[in-house]
This record gives sequence, C-alpha cells and structure tokens, in this order.
Amino acid sequence: MSLFATDRVLVPIDFSETSFEALEKTIDFVKDASHIYVIHVLPPLNPAEPGVMWRTVD
Repeated sequence: MSLFATDRVLVPIDFSETSFEALEKTIDFVKDASHIYVIHVLPPLNPAEPGVMWRTVD
C-alpha cells in the first residue's frame, strides 16, 4: 500500500511558475494522467465599500 493514493489527484493552479512546476511533478508522480484534476484558484477577495471600488461623484 502506497503512502499516497494516486487514483484521484487534485492540483490547484493559479498560473504562477510554482503551480506549473507542481503540475509537472504531479504528472511524473502519477502513473495515469487521466487521474489528475486541475482546479484554478483565485486569491481571496476582500469586500470593499462601493466608494473604494469606484470614485464617488460630488
């Protein structure tokens, strides 16, 4: 029994160089690439007041 299950592997991608390196290493690690699932992740969005996002008109 392996330490890691390779039947389903999720790789988060944020389009940084590091995330693509992680994807390449995952492809090397997993025997069958059809078991790799890629998800695009975004940085957390902070809620803001409308006046901060758009300038107010006086």
